This record gives sequence, structure tokens and C-alpha cells, in this order.
Amino acid sequence: MLRATMSTGALWQAIEPIYAAILTHPFVRGLTDGSLPREAFRFYAVQDALYLRDFARSTSTRRAPSRWR
Repeated sequence: MLRATMSTGALWQAIEPIYAAILTHPFVRGLTDGSLPREAFRFYAVQDALYLRDFARSTSTRRAPSRWR
């Protein structure tokens, strides 16, 4: 468990192996160096749009009551 007093540097150090794995993932590398196949990017963009649409719906279903109504 992380202590509440850990510094930002200590937190980055704690996740260093995870961050390195993210940066070396084939999808991320292809995205950054331009070698990602167009179809892979298209699939990613469509899935991201679907996620964002549903996320927006889920956060808009309940609004906080307003005292000015």
C-alpha cells in the first residue's frame, strides 16, 4: 500500500517497470513512430469514440439538483 506521504518522484519510481512496458508496447510504438497500420488505428479510434460516447451518457444521466430552478 502506498503511503500518503510519498513524493511524486517516489511514485514514478514505483511504477517505472509498468511505464516502461507501456512505452515499449507495439501499439504505442507504432502510433508514435508512424508504423501503425491504418486499420489498427481506425479500430482504436472507433473503440475510443464508442467509449467516450457511453462515458458521456453515463455521467449525464444524473445531474445534481440546482437550487436556482
